[in-house]
Amino acid sequence: MLTLSEFNGGLNNVLPSSRLPKNQLSQALNVDIGLSGEVQRRQGYSLLHARSHRNLWAAAGYLLATVEGDLTVIEPTGARRLLQAGLGDEPLSYCSLPDGRTAFVKATHSGITDGIQVTPWGVPIPTALGLVTSVTGDLLPGTYRYALTYVRLSDGLEGGPLYSDPVELPEGGLVITGLPTQEGYAINLYLSSQHGGVVYLAASTSGAAVSFIGKNELLVLPLKSDHEPVPSGHLCAFWRTRALIASDQLLYASKPYQVEAFETRRDFKHFDAPIQLLHPLEGGIYVGTAQQLLFLSGTDFDHLTCRPVFHGQVISGSGVTVPGEWIGVSSGVGQGVAMICIAGQDLLACFGDGSVVPLTQGWYQVQAERVAATFRLQNGIPQYLAIPQ
Repeated sequence: MLTLSEFNGGLNNVLPSSRLPKNQLSQALNVDIGLSGEVQRRQGYSLLHARSHRNLWAAAGYLLATVEGDLTVIEPTGARRLLQAGLGDEPLSYCSLPDGRTAFVKATHSGITDGIQVTPWGVPIPTALGLVTSVTGDLLPGTYRYALTYVRLSDGLEGGPLYSDPVELPEGGLVITGLPTQEGYAINLYLSSQHGGVVYLAASTSGAAVSFIGKNELLVLPLKSDHEPVPSGHLCAFWRTRALIASDQLLYASKPYQVEAFETRRDFKHFDAPIQLLHPLEGGIYVGTAQQLLFLSGTDFDHLTCRPVFHGQVISGSGVTVPGEWIGVSSGVGQGVAMICIAGQDLLACFGDGSVVPLTQGWYQVQAERVAATFRLQNGIPQYLAIPQ
């Protein structure tokens, strides 16, 4: 009778079964491969909860998951707390922010959570300018422009502006009615100098109307939030003071140190195919597409250098962070923080300098379109786990 100990050559699904060495397996179920290629019986598992759980993420001190479509916090004690109902079970991308919060994004939703509540990721731009009426005031008569912004009441974060066309104020003042009020936000009114130009803070309101009848000398604080809301996307990450969002073939970066403020017409990179993997490391950013794995090397988003490092389809969901010293390379072991992903049906070890080491090339191929992946140390054995979705 064959025993597990006789198969110390690991798995090989590349060679035909007729050509396999006697100590190798073409397939295996519920076994682990040891450090020397030996096959061991895999430990079992127990059911914790019978409901559908997707999009798991280990946040700071708790677990996030969509439980039958509802974004839920799971505490280490097992206690649960509903964060956002009706989010859906479609794939979510998460990233940890420097302040301890977790951002998440998918094509139709985005948000940031501290484990207690969910807030929108970024502040929207007003959708309407209201109705302007000229009234008596102390402004110099002439042509002016105004702008409206939202200010989030919970933390004072201000969003980007919606600008008006030029308006005539022959009487030196204005009243704006029908403002686009939104729960949780105040509205700031900015007004230009006479005959246009830079806009300055004129008034703030939480209601549907606002006015300004003061002198031009009172307009001294210029608008500083001339940016855009967070773009829609399907992948997110944080790298060197910036939040990153992938949307189809575009990679957007937030302003430095402002993870909720974007200039999408300036801070973006375009790729030849839809982005399927987004994984920053110390020396740059790995971007995977259906065609190849690319490395954007550098420390400044504006001056990154892009080069292909591996040809072949990169599998969505396959990228995970691992300690480099847990990865064997020709010179011994890797250094620093690394990533393992699946590309061209092979497992790749990717390092912070853009170097890539195929781990399974020529002896094991992965067949999957999308996976949920993680990395763990089990009984002293580093294990990369990828579950087809």
